[in-house]
Amino acid sequence: MIYERAKVVGLEANKAFIAKETSSACEGCHLSGSCMSAGDVRCDKTFVALNKLGAKVGDRVEIGLSTGEFFVSVFLIYLLPLVLLFAGFVLGTHLAPLMEKKFGMSMDSTAVAAIFGGVFLCGSFALLYTFNRWCKKRGLFLPKIVRVLP
Repeated sequence: MIYERAKVVGLEANKAFIAKETSSACEGCHLSGSCMSAGDVRCDKTFVALNKLGAKVGDRVEIGLSTGEFFVSVFLIYLLPLVLLFAGFVLGTHLAPLMEKKFGMSMDSTAVAAIFGGVFLCGSFALLYTFNRWCKKRGLFLPKIVRVLP
């Protein structure tokens, strides 16, 4: 499980809006100076975590995300579009000669492959957008508050 420390800045039902606290990783970041906001929290953006422990606004908490959820997220965000782009390209390459026979159109197989690749890439983004909305409604792939710090 991946752990980070954060501060609760808002609440909504069983979810908490949290802002990540400064960590040693921030020291080497070239954006750390522009990321600062009020208090001891340096990030100006908040994100949502499941709040099953009943943390209150202002509490310092430790949040966790399972390694499995992290790697599935990485695959979906980075690799799925590339896989579908490649699949579209391969499919377009193989369909170009069939399209020429069936419709009598003379088309360059590279152009057809590029079109199919682009369509599959755009389709992957639409699929990810829909999947993200579905996951948000169900609270999937959200970090969880695992401990309220003293």
